[in-house]
Amino acid sequence: MTEIAISGYGVICAQGLNYEECKKNIYNSPKGPLKPKRFETPNIDFPIFDIPKEIDFIFSKPSKEFNVFLSTLMALKCLEEAMEKAKLNLNYLKNKNILVSIGTTIAITLNDFNFHKEYILGKSPENKPFERFLKSNPSNFISNFLNNLNCKPITVATACASSSDAIGIAYLALKEDEKIDLAICGGADEVSQVNHQGFISMKIYSKNPCKPFDKKRDGLNLGNGAGILILEREENAIKRGIKPDIFVAGYGSYQDGFHFTHPHPEGKGLEKSILKALSFKKISLNEIDFINAHGTATPENDITEGKVIKRLFPEGIKFLSTKGYTGHTLGAAGAIEAIFVAMALKEEKIMKNIGFDEMDPEIGLIPVIKEEKVEKRFALSNSLGFAGANSALLFERKR
Repeated sequence: MTEIAISGYGVICAQGLNYEECKKNIYNSPKGPLKPKRFETPNIDFPIFDIPKEIDFIFSKPSKEFNVFLSTLMALKCLEEAMEKAKLNLNYLKNKNILVSIGTTIAITLNDFNFHKEYILGKSPENKPFERFLKSNPSNFISNFLNNLNCKPITVATACASSSDAIGIAYLALKEDEKIDLAICGGADEVSQVNHQGFISMKIYSKNPCKPFDKKRDGLNLGNGAGILILEREENAIKRGIKPDIFVAGYGSYQDGFHFTHPHPEGKGLEKSILKALSFKKISLNEIDFINAHGTATPENDITEGKVIKRLFPEGIKFLSTKGYTGHTLGAAGAIEAIFVAMALKEEKIMKNIGFDEMDPEIGLIPVIKEEKVEKRFALSNSLGFAGANSALLFERKR
């Protein structure tokens, strides 16, 4: 059986600009959301989870010279970290058949508030935002940056399930297409004035730090972030001197098309996605140690996920949402959380679900409220998105 290893990973979010910074803050001193500083928010008091400082250099080049969206800069910076962990260099990658599978929502849309405002007012906005938009597709940008004609870029846009699906697509491609040597996959997204005000207008944005699965949760917080994973077949990684211990072990995706913004009330699509992910390893539900839930802290999402968890795991299971560390990073959420699942498996301890104080009787479940030990080999990560997108990734640690 072909085993798909995670040979490298890089992550950026509110907790840090790399894996080690994120790990330190997640387990010791988590950072919370703050007032947006990248755009004007007059008379609006809705915080975001921003990255702790600006990205100065990427591959020894000043980041300003790239002239792309923040999403794309974060993706490239994460690739730099992932390549270092995977012991890869640009010369090695030039000669390989590489799948670049990146999920996003904002990096493939022209989310420039002032551009739209001037255009609507009948003015002639400058072209720079549009030029930056045309350059900023993360998968295309990374493929061009690698200067490799054998790169196969794929952009995945399945709303907030985008980067989970991007990882799943890479996993399936490596299992089924021998011509692909390795995959660069994950996601990147950012908060703009447009999507910030859009979520506020839907009345699902909290003025306070989000509280996933809590009785008094009143909405999400958005966040900036990215996560990039390098996947390759286990035997290839070993040949290069890498001894991988974390693997993508299964993937399931189901589009239930229930509603434009609301999940299916019984979570049927999510349930099918989880069971499909487990089918790749032919394992039972009781072999799962914990679940990283999508857990947005919106009323509908958390109730739906709770129903699925109770239905599949009637005896109970450890679960948490990491949105209290990152906010909802939209198309990047699945990738960032995949890396957090890998972190928990490697450290053998599950981070706590920040923001939970009181059980919601409609959910009837209590997430992990203090660090808990990982005792089994497998963990799940769920992602849900607008328009009925559901995805589940199965991860395995081999000692």
